[in-house]
Amino acid sequence: MPAVFLFMKITEIKKQQKGKDRFNIFIDGNFAFGLYKDTIADFGLRVNDDLSETRISEIKEIDEFNFGKKAAFDFLSYRQRSRKEVYDKLKLKKISEHTISKILLFLENLNYVDDRAFTKSFIASAASGKPSGKKLILQKLLKKGIDKNLAESILNENYNEMTEYENAKILLLKYLPKIRQKENYEIKKKCFAYLASRGFDYETINILLNSELNK
Repeated sequence: MPAVFLFMKITEIKKQQKGKDRFNIFIDGNFAFGLYKDTIADFGLRVNDDLSETRISEIKEIDEFNFGKKAAFDFLSYRQRSRKEVYDKLKLKKISEHTISKILLFLENLNYVDDRAFTKSFIASAASGKPSGKKLILQKLLKKGIDKNLAESILNENYNEMTEYENAKILLLKYLPKIRQKENYEIKKKCFAYLASRGFDYETINILLNSELNK
C-alpha cells in the first residue's frame, strides 16, 4: 500500500512585533511556529503553500540551527568563550542537543570556539590586572568546562614558578599598605590568608613573605 502524505496549508505569514526578522507561520488558520526571514526565503515559503509534516520538521530544524548560530555569534562578539560556555548559552535558549552539537562543530571548524586558544588567553588575562595564582586559575578554567589535562598542560607551559612568585609579589606590595598598622604577627597572618585566597601555593607565599616582611 503506498504511503499517504498529509499536507497542511500555510494560511498566513505575519511579522512578529518584537522578534527582529522573525515571522509567525499560521497553518490551516492556527499559529504553528516562528521562522526567520532568511529561512522563509531559503525555502521559498508563501501563503497557500502545502507542507508535509516531514517538510515542516526539516524547515524547523534549519531555522533552529540559524537561530542558535546567531545567538552563538552574539554571545561570542563580546569576548572569547569556552565550548561549555557556548553550550550553556544555547541550552538557555532551549535549543535541542542535536542542533547544539551541529552549531558547536560549525563554530569549531571556523576556530570561533577553541578551548586551547581560550585557555591560553584566559591565563594571559589572569596574569594582568589583579593577578591570580595557579590554583585559582585552574579552578576557574575547570568551572568554564576546560578539560583538566588540557588546562594543567597549558598552565605548566605558560605559568612557571617565577611567574607565580612575581604575581604574588605584585599583590602583596599593593596589599601591605592597607595593614601596616597591624602587629607583625597579624600582618603575616593576613598576608598569607590574602595570597592563599588568590590561589597562590603555600610554598611561594612563605618564600615571598620571608623575603618581603623581613627587610
